[in-house]
Amino acid sequence: MAVCGGNATACGRVSRSPHQLPIDAVKIDRSLVQAVASDRLAREIVQTMLRLGRALTKLVIPEGIATPEVAQHLSSIECDWGQGLHLAAPLPAEMVVAFFEERVAAQGVPRGGD
Repeated sequence: MAVCGGNATACGRVSRSPHQLPIDAVKIDRSLVQAVASDRLAREIVQTMLRLGRALTKLVIPEGIATPEVAQHLSSIECDWGQGLHLAAPLPAEMVVAFFEERVAAQGVPRGGD
């Protein structure tokens, strides 16, 4: 996994073709994510990162979604994944499956095999 947009970014040290990178997901740093509701440039950068991730068949996960406004802006640019306190508080690993099962049941989404 690579984190782009933060101080610890590894995205500038790419020595292979992007489709050959040994990653399955890219996280977008919270500093960019938190700015999407108020900063046009941040929105464009995040949207471009989402498009690039889709083109390379990589999962792109914005970090630090802390407000409904940020979640709405991300949703409006077809962002399917996210991480942050607005979506859910951190959970112990043993509670993750139950959390998602409850969410799926609440939305009336049929589970695989049902």
